[in-house]
Amino acid sequence: IQVTTSIPNQLISREGKSKILLISAAIASVIFLFSCHIIFNNITVMNISYSYVIGMSAYSLSMWLFTYLWVLKNAFSN
Repeated sequence: IQVTTSIPNQLISREGKSKILLISAAIASVIFLFSCHIIFNNITVMNISYSYVIGMSAYSLSMWLFTYLWVLKNAFSN
């Protein structure tokens, strides 16, 4: 899942908007911790791996969303 963020990562880095990378990582971390402790009350290896997949999916979706909103939308608006 993390490989799907390589294109948005390159576009964001090219535009010099590294704050978006930090925001996406923070969102993914919060979702990982939320799903690990609230959704899956029992801490097991399987629950942690599910939480990791959920967190990385949120990271990928937020990267693509921010890339569309702040990079691609502005690049093609001219």
